[in-house]
Amino acid sequence: MVVDDDPRQREAMRQKLESRATRVVCCDGAISALDELRRGTAPDLIVLDLVMPEMDGWQFRAEQKKDPAWAAIPVIAVSGDRSAQPAVMDASAYLSKPVEERVLVDAVDRVVKDLERNRALARASEHERLVSLGALLGGIAHEINNPLAFVFGSIDLLQRQLTAMTRPSAAPDPFSVATALRALDRARQGAERIAAVVRSASMFASADLEVIETVDLHEVLESSVQVASNEIRHGAHLVRSYADVPRVRGNPAKLGQVFLNLLLNAVYAIRNSGGRDHVIRLSTSTEGPYVVVTITDSASVMEPSALACMYEPASAVHGTGTRLHLGLAVSREIVENMEGHIEVELAQPQGATFRVLLPGSSRASFPAPPPKPPTKVYAAREAVLIVDDEPLMCEVLAASLADDFSVTAFTSPRAALAALREHDFEAILCDVMMPELNGMDLYEQAILDRPELGSRFVFITGGAFTERARLFLRQTGRPVVKKPCSRKELLDVIGRLRVSTAPTSDK
Repeated sequence: MVVDDDPRQREAMRQKLESRATRVVCCDGAISALDELRRGTAPDLIVLDLVMPEMDGWQFRAEQKKDPAWAAIPVIAVSGDRSAQPAVMDASAYLSKPVEERVLVDAVDRVVKDLERNRALARASEHERLVSLGALLGGIAHEINNPLAFVFGSIDLLQRQLTAMTRPSAAPDPFSVATALRALDRARQGAERIAAVVRSASMFASADLEVIETVDLHEVLESSVQVASNEIRHGAHLVRSYADVPRVRGNPAKLGQVFLNLLLNAVYAIRNSGGRDHVIRLSTSTEGPYVVVTITDSASVMEPSALACMYEPASAVHGTGTRLHLGLAVSREIVENMEGHIEVELAQPQGATFRVLLPGSSRASFPAPPPKPPTKVYAAREAVLIVDDEPLMCEVLAASLADDFSVTAFTSPRAALAALREHDFEAILCDVMMPELNGMDLYEQAILDRPELGSRFVFITGGAFTERARLFLRQTGRPVVKKPCSRKELLDVIGRLRVSTAPTSDK
């Protein structure tokens, strides 16, 4: 896309670029360029004049960066102004008018080459993520099936105990009650282990790979360990040493991929060594402005000369077919994009240490978490609406809240919408993905009739699997509770909801 208010300059650049592009879209100003973007034109590159009437290039760039769909489009800034001012707009190149053909073509070629490289790395990153998950699916199934076995076993025992206790002739047996409670506790522990595995795997399956947030590295590390735990367990002993470190800024799924790749490399090195009693050490620390994650294995065998090419994608497979250096090229790219870097140290005769250094949150300003609302006992007359197409989920949620609220539950979103038009509810707990009428549409229809209901919605989801759902949850900013959820989580989120919607008294 060429954006220039001067028709002669615009036509000259179009002719110069036609040999380098399948299509050149010309716009006579920044406003028409924004209109073109809104109509769905998706250029790979924008050549942007900075001095234009109505809206200049800096204003256009600011509008472009507001929309995630446009923000990543690189810009070549063109201006007759030779001051340093263009540097503030984060352009990929700066050209002075009059622009020579060779200079323009070289700049376009350079930016396009960088763009293609970034796209190739993004594809490689996605491929490595899927390869890692694919290789671990068997282990993840094992991690789920083990606790699932004693969940089913405990439920079966509990059912038999309770059946015996309900017989008319049966007297209360303290031993039977204790056995039933113990079975219930085992079932809860198993369910919690399954939930932890699912949460960890879900993080790696996330499609929100461009979302940047403040990240607790220990949570990401534990998710990586959880996903790789079956591989680690059968190859080495894992030793953790975590320090009190600040959060970092990044994408949890991408960081999890980095740590998973490094853990798997350590596991493969240990398997290839054929030795016994190997250890993988996982630690965190701080060094100046950096948070350091260190992963050390006692088995890697690598010549110092191999360090120069270890980050090349070709080194991922050894001549014998043994996997080595899994995803290191992608891992380095992810870390460097976070203004960090990866270091490697070799031990003799064997062993390797990878250090991932990431800038801590002290280098930037991040909002503090909202204060925890005071614990409150709610009157039973306060009404809560639950909407979930799964009947058992409705039953569980309703039973969890019945002691504190007057609960109404619907498995039909349309029936829930009708109830919202006729009755008042202090909180609306709504599933996101439902047939017939999903939670997003229910929300939008409800606030059309009664805008005040928007602040009462809490979304409960087993995973926002569509782009629309992810975008909707980000844009509305409504609280989200992930399934499975505990009674305490439900009470806490309703408590925060009540605090945020409570009227303020005038003094």
